[in-house]
Amino acid sequence: MFDTIIHAQDLAQIIDQDNLCIFDCRFFLNDKSKGRQLYDKSHIPGASYAHLDNDLSGEIISKVTGRHPLPNEADFEKWLQSRCVSNNDQVIVYDQHHGGIAARLWWMMNWVGHKNVAVLNGGWDEWTNLDLPVSSERVQGCRSDFKIHVNAGMVAPIDVVEKYSEDRNDNLTDARANTRYHGINEPIDPVAGHIPGADSKQFIDNLTEQKLWKSKDEVGERFADKEDAIMYCGSGVTACHNILAHKYAGLEVPRLYPGSWSEWIIDPKHRVG
Repeated sequence: MFDTIIHAQDLAQIIDQDNLCIFDCRFFLNDKSKGRQLYDKSHIPGASYAHLDNDLSGEIISKVTGRHPLPNEADFEKWLQSRCVSNNDQVIVYDQHHGGIAARLWWMMNWVGHKNVAVLNGGWDEWTNLDLPVSSERVQGCRSDFKIHVNAGMVAPIDVVEKYSEDRNDNLTDARANTRYHGINEPIDPVAGHIPGADSKQFIDNLTEQKLWKSKDEVGERFADKEDAIMYCGSGVTACHNILAHKYAGLEVPRLYPGSWSEWIIDPKHRVG
């Protein structure tokens, strides 16, 4: 069973086995159709496409939700059924390279009780760099009887996040780039800064310059001081990479604040750090 990351060579060895389900999560905020276009051109054999906005997020409600709210639980169950996922499948997820998008689906699978899910180390770039097989064939549609078992404890509600902020509890951790955390550069959301009291642990530092995971010891050192932690980012996506990092390193798994910064700034009573 693979439940954190999987190396490309290991996936290549099991690519033809039964009960394997692969999702291509490539996505680009500046061109939301690009990931699907790249998938149609070429992808790992047997992979289905998962679109961040359409498949891995729910309805955006103006002045209520962040940019990528979690989908309705029943809707997500139906989506998994429509992609023929079974409860005993080994699920593998990947994106262009860093795993920041794929980790969202990794987290969501755990959220609904499916533990056999792993992110491909280095993603599509590593797979193709190693000259492993690719395909342009779409997976044929089918249905499964996948049943979800939601773990509500994986989610940090807004009142708990507010308490962490009031207490200046730096176990509340921001996964965005340091420049966004410090308010130096904000390319996406209308307000710059961070939730007061939060610490900064940009998710990209879980990886080497080649966008491959650092050792478990190296990753563990980054988060060794975090207990009962809550992770957030811009919209509840790349924060999942830091949650994955905790599990990969053998640490206590944090909760996710799904609304993250894009939800926090909606409420005028919320201060900005």
